[in-house]
Parts: sequence; C-alpha cells; structure tokens
Amino acid sequence: MRAPYRSTGEGARGTLRVGVDKGAVMVGRRGLRAGLLVVVALLLAACQPYRALLWGQNSDGQLGDGTTTHRSLPIAPVPVAWSSIDMGAARTCGVKLGGTLWCWGSNSEGALGDGTTTNRSTPTQIGSATDWSSVSADGSATCGIRSGMAWCWGRNDQGGVGDGTITDRLVPVQVGTATDWVSISTSRDFSCGVRSGGSAWCWGWNGYGQLGDGTAGNTRYSPVQVLGGSVWAAVSLGSDHTCGRRTDGSAWCWGTNDRGPLGVGSVVTGSPVPLNVVPGSTWSDVQAGGDHTCGVRSDGTAWCWGVNDVGEVGDGTTEFRWVPTQVGTARGWRSVTTSPNRSCGVRQPGTSWCWGVLTGDGTTDVHLTPTQVGTATDWLYLSAGTGVCGQRTGSVTWCWARNVAGEMGDGTTTPRLSPTRVGPPGQWNVLSAGAHTCGVAAEGDLWCWGDNTYGELGDVSLVDRSRPVPVDEPGPWSTVAVGTDHTCGIKGDKTLWCWGNNDSGQLANIYASTWTPIKVGTGADWSAVATGVSHTCALRGVPGSATLWCWGLNLSGQLGDGTTTDRGAPTQVGSAADWSAVAASASNTCGIRAGSAWCWGSNSSAQIGDGTTTDRKTPTQVGSETDWRAIDIHGARACGIRAGTVWCWGFNSFGEVGDGTTTNRSTPVQVGSATDWSTISTGLRFTCGIRAGALYCWGQNFYGQLGDGTTINRSAPVQVGTDTTWEIVSAGNGQVVAGHRG
Repeated sequence: MRAPYRSTGEGARGTLRVGVDKGAVMVGRRGLRAGLLVVVALLLAACQPYRALLWGQNSDGQLGDGTTTHRSLPIAPVPVAWSSIDMGAARTCGVKLGGTLWCWGSNSEGALGDGTTTNRSTPTQIGSATDWSSVSADGSATCGIRSGMAWCWGRNDQGGVGDGTITDRLVPVQVGTATDWVSISTSRDFSCGVRSGGSAWCWGWNGYGQLGDGTAGNTRYSPVQVLGGSVWAAVSLGSDHTCGRRTDGSAWCWGTNDRGPLGVGSVVTGSPVPLNVVPGSTWSDVQAGGDHTCGVRSDGTAWCWGVNDVGEVGDGTTEFRWVPTQVGTARGWRSVTTSPNRSCGVRQPGTSWCWGVLTGDGTTDVHLTPTQVGTATDWLYLSAGTGVCGQRTGSVTWCWARNVAGEMGDGTTTPRLSPTRVGPPGQWNVLSAGAHTCGVAAEGDLWCWGDNTYGELGDVSLVDRSRPVPVDEPGPWSTVAVGTDHTCGIKGDKTLWCWGNNDSGQLANIYASTWTPIKVGTGADWSAVATGVSHTCALRGVPGSATLWCWGLNLSGQLGDGTTTDRGAPTQVGSAADWSAVAASASNTCGIRAGSAWCWGSNSSAQIGDGTTTDRKTPTQVGSETDWRAIDIHGARACGIRAGTVWCWGFNSFGEVGDGTTTNRSTPVQVGSATDWSTISTGLRFTCGIRAGALYCWGQNFYGQLGDGTTINRSAPVQVGTDTTWEIVSAGNGQVVAGHRG
C-alpha cells in the first residue's frame, strides 16, 4: 500500500464542429430548446488540445464548475489536479493541489470523514481545510496530515484512530499534539507514521506485534514509538505486519510472518521488534500490503516476498516466498505498491506494471509476472488498494477497480478494469454543450455533465451532474454532439453512437430512451455528426466525398428527404456524395457540398437564404457561390465563411446578422468588410467569430454574452477584450465558450 442539448423560432442550442479536411472547414450546429441558455464549442480534434473557458447561464450545472451559479466572466470546466491520492479498502481519498481533501467510495464507520456513513460515488470534500498534504485510506480508519499534524477518522474499536478512545469518528480528529508528522499509513486495524526527527510511531491493534514496540497481543489507543530510535525514513503497513526503511537504506519488517511477509525466512513465525531484511542490502522503496511485501533495491531491481496465491510476488509461480525473490530481471524500477492480491510498480521511463489480479489490462485474469498497464510512459507513482490509482504527468490521476462501493469516484458502481481518469481533464479536443455539456478530453475519453432527464449524459443514471462524469462506453472518442435531450458521438474507429431521449427516433434505435451509448447501425465510416432538438444528421465517408444521412423528427422537412415523415433510422439525403459539412438546429439543417451552401427545413424567418420564406423539404442552394468554407445555423439564422469573409441571413431583430441593422435578411449579407475571418458560431440571437486571433460578437446582449462588459445589444461586431490569441469559439443560447491553445 502507498501512503481525478423544436423550438418554433430561434430557440436552439448547439455545438460548433470545426475541422480541417481537404481544405474545407466543417461547422455543425445542434439546436437548443428555448430558455436553456448555454454555451457550446467543439474544439479541433486534429490539432493540439485547447483550454476552454465558459460563461453564462448555469441552471443545470452545464458549465461544469460544480455549481448552478450563473457566470458573467469566463471559467474553465473544472479540471482536477491531485497532489496525492490513495486507494484503499473500497474507498479512495486524495488531496488536490490547493490542499483540500476529498474522499469517495465506502463510508463504513465514517471512513470518508464527511460526518456520515453514506457511501459516496463521486469525490466529496472533507471539511474546508486547505492545508492537507497527504492521506492514507488503506485501513478501517483513514488518516492524513495537515500542516504537520496527524488526523484520523473512521472505525476505532481497536484504536486505529489514535485519539485514546474506541469511539468511531465520522470526521477527522487530531492524533496527539505533535506538529511534525511527515508521513502516515493505515491498515486494517492499526496505523503508523513517521515524524520529522526520524522516529516512527504506531497505534491500534497489536495482536502480532505489528506496532513494533516490543510487545504483542494488546491494543494501543494512542501512538507508541517503534523500536530502533530516530532512524526511520518511511513505514508501510500490511494486514498484520509492518515494514520500514531506515535512513541508511536498510529494510526492516515486524509483526506476523505467516507465509513469509517479513522476508527473514521460515524459521521466524513473527516478531514484535523490527528485523533486518537481507542484512547489508540497501533499498530505495519498501511497501507492505496484505500478506506480502515488495521493494526496490538501490540497483533498480524489484523484489517481493510472502504470500503468492495469485502471483503477487511476480516470479511466475504461486509459491510462498519466505525471502526476497527478484521480480524478473529488469532494472530501472522507481517504486512499487502492494495490496492483497496484487503488486504494481513504475519503471523507467515512466511505464507502469502490475502482477497478480486486477492489473489494469481490462480483464480480471491472473498474471504471474509483470504486465504493462497501457502504453503511457509518464506515470509518476501507483497506489494499490481494492483497485489501483496512479498519477501521471500534469497531476492527472487514473484508477481502475471493481468499483463495488464507488471507489472510482465516477458516480457509478460500474467496474473499470483499465485506467480511467479521476475527475475531468484540463485540456479538451472537443466541447459541446446545451442543458448538458459533453467533451472529448485530449486523451480521447468522453465526459458529460448538466441535465440528465433522459440519460443524455450516458452515465447509466438519470441524475443531473454539476461536474463532469465519464460516459459509460470506452473510447477513444473523436467527436461529440449535444442535442436537447440526446447526445451522439463518433469514436476513433468511425462508429457512431447515440443516447438519451428517442421520442422522435433521433437515436436510430428501438428504445424510448437509453442511459448509455448505443451504436447506430453497423457502419464504421462516419466522419461528422450534428444533433438538432429532435433530429440527427451525419456524414458517411471522407468529408468532401461523403454522403449525408438524417433521421428523427421531420415536421418541417429538416431531414431533407422530400417528406415530413419522421424517420427512425438513417435515411440518405439525396444521392450526392460530395458533402463536406453538416449543421443542424431546431427545425433546419444546412451543409456544404463542393463549396456550395445548402439549407432546408423551416423558412419562417428566411433562414434558408434563398430569398423566400417558403419551407423546403429538400436541400436548397444558398446563392450560387462555390467558395463556402464554413456554415453554422442556430434557430432562424445562419452564417458562413467565404474566402475569409463572413455572411449571415435570416432573423435579425437583435442585430445578430451583424450588418448594422435589425432587418431580417432572406439572402446572405456580408458582415463588415474584413477578409480574415477564420471561425464563425451562431448563438441564440447573437453571433461570435474570430479574425486574426481577436474575438468578436454581435446581436443580443441581455446576459452579457457579447463579452464587452455591457448588456447593450450590438448590430455590428464588437471585440471581446484585447486578446489576439483566440483560436476557437462557440455561441449557445446565452453563453459563449472560447479557447486558447495550451
């Protein structure tokens, strides 16, 4: 063990899809129901990830900051950066970089420390202190260090809390008065720690002499000093034995020696005093867990000893080992971690390896020798308990476990047999938001948060989430699109998946709704997807030579098949095979083929751009130009980019067309005279775009969504601040999300 979206007018929310393929920029828009003011963005997956900033309404937690507080200034979707984390007995605790303590999982006898005995399947903050430095969750009690003081809580019938009583503690209580604790470790019924002077102290059950004070068969309700003096650099606890490393690098163990965890041979049945493990050897790490022990010698070799029922010693057998046995022949081991039934370690240059059971390879198979966990080479350390957690570069924590008590912290009890991130990422390839928000992290995993009435978050629940939770379907994902009550995404293998509300067939499956992703057909050639309120459209094939397919609600002809008949399965839009982009809103769809722009569906506000207000049931060309590179539609207004110029048309009561008027436009009109626009995004009654790295917005400003520090409507573009490094922007119903690289 070792101590992270049919409104009848303009109500639309959406996702901006921006991608570069064969010289085309693809933009897709999802619709949003009226009143849900939200930001949307999709960040270019083919390039480096972006750091996203969001602001606006937050009634459903769609900003992902853990609150439902509206935000008038940009905030980031909350990333979780941990300074330390420990997975223990069906629970996990961690300290964030700000010094706050969080625990989740089993809360038997108050082991989480939140004042209750209620299990928690998502991280729960323990108190309000911001000076925690470490935590150990391996025992019946949990302990941590704050500003040099030791604090424990949880089960205390054997004195493992160390406060001199046998009263269970539901919140942290201080252990003694010392203020110089540097490390702490917990086990089944006892705890130990090391103070700055090098003295080691233990407390709790001492049936086998595991407290190391020279006695056995008793209980210590407050700390007693481990024999040997002020020589200890670290201690680690097994089930009924303890091991420590002295400042001179020597390894020592004490307590029971049943099946060999002390590493001193079979003659000794146990010891209440520390015994030297391989006298003369020097060690850089020693970790006790369950009934075995592992360590790393100064030459970088790894060694284990003790119980070996499922290969936890890692020597290719299941035979008990009474003395240290080398784990393979590799050198370069940095650290090890142990728990019942498994051992893990980190090797140069940062690869992680496990052996025994639950080794992070996606199975529950037994591995008698080290098995690499994925291919990452930036692991810093691992912590084994009922599962395993580890930290990678950037303070990113990943765990895997059977998750029976929610110890993964992902809001579920679904087993995770390969590394899964704890908490949301700080960098995103794709973001799409509405009443709910979803994002594809830089690593390809998919997260959602906000409204979950129909299971649109995909986390196998109907619980609204104010913080990101992982979607219950492994990736890697390449893009995601949020509708009103449904979500669709495309994986790296080009399969298309949808989930949430299916009242109009927008999921293309037989269910009324689904709480987890369901594959759309058997195709593996999907390249782009757009979700409206109750319909979905997607491209099959390489953009530029792709076919277009739509399904779901068709009341206004938005499916483009010449009818108003709803479709419960993908239906091809015409026979063209040169589509490069698709965008969807409440009652409309638009797209680009061979550089020409096409729209169809409702035309009540001239949003089709053909000079009429006649609804169109099949794609209708917008003008005759063939140099469109991007298109977006939100409610009853559309905009696009041609050779660096921006053009808009449709509803304009609030100046959202950007031509300096509030007159509806039935054909495209140019926004200003600039020729360096790179990105355009239409929101509810307002529009935003980027030119030469500067961000501009125009239209309605009721919520301050134009970002100019006022709530005054603007009928022409106004710059947002002075920054000229913006690379991505997406406008929603009343908010904006924009991002920078890095």
